[in-house]
Amino acid sequence: MKFLPLYDLQKEINRLFIAGSKFAKNDPRLQKQAAIFAKLGEKSPVFKKVAEGIENLVNAESLDSSTKLLEISTLLYSILYTQGETVDTEQKETELEPVLSLKDVNTNKSYLALKPLIEILTLQKVGRMLDMEKIFENGQFNDFRIYHLFDTALADNYTGFAEYIETTVIPAIGKPMIPFVINRFSFEGKPEDVRRFRILHKLGFQGIFEMADKVLTGESSVALQVEAVKVLGVKVATSENEELLIKFTGDKLKAIRLAAYEALANLNTETAQRILVELFISGKRKQDIQELGKVLKINLSDKFIPELLEKAKADYGKCLEYNKSSDWKSIIDAFDSLKTGIMPLLCNVNKDVIAFFKDMLTDKKYMMLTQIAESRANNSYPHRQIKEYVATSLENTKEGFECLIFLMTNAYCNEFLYSAFRASVKNKTDKKTIYEYFAKHFSKLLDYYQTSTANDDIVAEVFLDENGNTNTDYIDERWKKLFAGKFSKQKNIPFKLAKVYIGLLDEKSKELQSFLSTVVSSYTTINDSFDRLAELLIDSGHPEAFEIIFKAVSAMITKRQYIPCDELLTKFPKEYAAKFQKIGDKIKGNNPNGANRHEYIASIIDR
Repeated sequence: MKFLPLYDLQKEINRLFIAGSKFAKNDPRLQKQAAIFAKLGEKSPVFKKVAEGIENLVNAESLDSSTKLLEISTLLYSILYTQGETVDTEQKETELEPVLSLKDVNTNKSYLALKPLIEILTLQKVGRMLDMEKIFENGQFNDFRIYHLFDTALADNYTGFAEYIETTVIPAIGKPMIPFVINRFSFEGKPEDVRRFRILHKLGFQGIFEMADKVLTGESSVALQVEAVKVLGVKVATSENEELLIKFTGDKLKAIRLAAYEALANLNTETAQRILVELFISGKRKQDIQELGKVLKINLSDKFIPELLEKAKADYGKCLEYNKSSDWKSIIDAFDSLKTGIMPLLCNVNKDVIAFFKDMLTDKKYMMLTQIAESRANNSYPHRQIKEYVATSLENTKEGFECLIFLMTNAYCNEFLYSAFRASVKNKTDKKTIYEYFAKHFSKLLDYYQTSTANDDIVAEVFLDENGNTNTDYIDERWKKLFAGKFSKQKNIPFKLAKVYIGLLDEKSKELQSFLSTVVSSYTTINDSFDRLAELLIDSGHPEAFEIIFKAVSAMITKRQYIPCDELLTKFPKEYAAKFQKIGDKIKGNNPNGANRHEYIASIIDR
């Protein structure tokens, strides 16, 4: 028969799991249960322990309540498992071992507080990705009562949402998620199981090697096998794993082979690296040559660089076999092979590699062939990529910087200029030398914003420190004249670029006020740079700052839809609300949209 007090207590415990453990403190219904079990505990040690658990929960502060709730619930459900029919008072008690660490359990939130997150995880609502990101950023996601829903979300129909849960949310929760992820894992290897496997690996699940072995010896999906192969490449892997990975480099499935290459590179043993180098040089896996080149950049030992350098030189020699009368497609193919051939050297630059790059990129015949490729290429530019790859690889050493200066002078192209400029600061070159090297290329450096995919200005990238202030350790005073000359003819100057010049001027000087006034007035469209420069104009103490900004904003919003940010508008004196409103009333008949923008700005200033 069922023992009724146990089931009454169960109802109270379930109530708190829904309402939140913080409501347990001084709960009268729990206090009543404590008295009942204290009486029963006079005859049974088990019930005495239940009474103590209830008392601990009733007296717990909110921060500790979730732990105490889990403790009593674990004990209660262990007893209920017997349906309350038998209690052996002579049986030796053992310490309970919950699957979750009690310190990691959190149940402080009420069900109503959790409801929005539950709906995001269970309903296919529009915009739930943004809602999930906000909840995560606010730290309102970590409650063990919904851990199972995070696991369920790994199978979400929207792949982006499932990936966000896998890569961001669950790792932030950490090891407490492991039992929930394991619980529904299937060796069949559906997409959600592949994600679960990656999570278990990332969270350091101790049984991951046994799972990998079962995946690779069973009938799991290829995607899951790929992840299992990658697991074998962790640093603590055994020599047996190394042998298995070498075997997988010959697998008929390319996905398995590529996973084996990556795992061997991560394993970082001499044997593993030797296998990868031999496969790359021999061409036995010609169809995988590009992937082999990329993984060889990882942890490559210096002892293998000479033979890889010889391979790159051989690819370079094949390029030079062509001439002006050769088929241009064959020339491009040769450049493509060379691009792959130099790949392992890019992260492993030494003096011999630098000498090779210098000789190659200044060779007259090589440069002639690049001109042919440039004139005939059809969306295939391996010769350009070679320059970009080499330039970037040389940025981080003094010897590489010196090579870039040489290439900038003798094999001029934008890639060498930009990389040399970045490298000048990376290698702590004195500001006088930086000016003498690069001042004559000032216009080219400014053009980087338009020509690069970096969406930033390289001058600002180099001359601003990590706090966004001008790094006067590296920018010579003589740059000021170049900036002044350039900015006098330029509109819509990006904020970061302007910030470099501002750092060369005296704070709140007439020169600074004049510059900011001119820049703000020159803008033709409102954007973040305009807002920030307008704020600096106000901060500079310019007596006409608000009038200058007012005229610039009014002119722009009359023609275009963008308006300044509220932070800028709320700095305006209240009388400017009427000035914006007056213009809005004046243009309403001919330009209703412009009028609406003026009225909106007036409302922001006036509120």
